[in-house]
Amino acid sequence: MQKGKYLIWLAIGPLLVAVVYCFVIVKTDYENKIARHIQIADSLKQQTIRLDKKLYQHDSVLRQYMKSLDQAILVLHEKSARNRVNIASNLSKLDSIQLAYCNEMHKIGVTTLDCN
Repeated sequence: MQKGKYLIWLAIGPLLVAVVYCFVIVKTDYENKIARHIQIADSLKQQTIRLDKKLYQHDSVLRQYMKSLDQAILVLHEKSARNRVNIASNLSKLDSIQLAYCNEMHKIGVTTLDCN
């Protein structure tokens, strides 16, 4: 009877050692996988931060460029308004000069000129 107990423990002992060994190996494997996933997540986070910084820099440059374009458009609009006023003034002067010329030519008897 004692021999039977020892044989059972002799059979169960290595089985228990094998189960504990497998449990430790599987646990270590999962811990390694978790550590690897954490490392990958950290590197992705760092890459995302770098990309965000680059995007912010490009966005900032683009905003400054658009701001300078807006200012240039405003200056050009102001110059265009001044030019329109000058053109209107010059056309008015041209009309008065043409009218005076036609009147003077009519006074001296030249009627063949088409002043209109």
